[in-house]
Amino acid sequence: MGWLRTLLRWSEAPGSPSAPEPSVTFSHDLPTPVDTLVSGASKFSNTPVTRALALSVPAVLRGRNLLCSIATLPLVTRDKDRMLVRSPLLEQIDPNVANVVT
Repeated sequence: MGWLRTLLRWSEAPGSPSAPEPSVTFSHDLPTPVDTLVSGASKFSNTPVTRALALSVPAVLRGRNLLCSIATLPLVTRDKDRMLVRSPLLEQIDPNVANVVT
């Protein structure tokens, strides 16, 4: 019954007084950083990004490393019984040359 009494007391509590309206006004006459960024973006939109510059970004480097590690996994084909099936498409034609070259 203690929780019911607490609930009833809570519902009888007076509401919080409303906050007064602020009497301060601000003026701004400087360009915002977003405006500067948007206006300057068109200058560099056609600038190519080099590989070294792209890989200097940690997120790009991490993504590239994840893709490269997944790409080293072997590709196999399995049938509906999960048995390996020979697929000429996935076989290495020449072990000394990548399939994209041959």
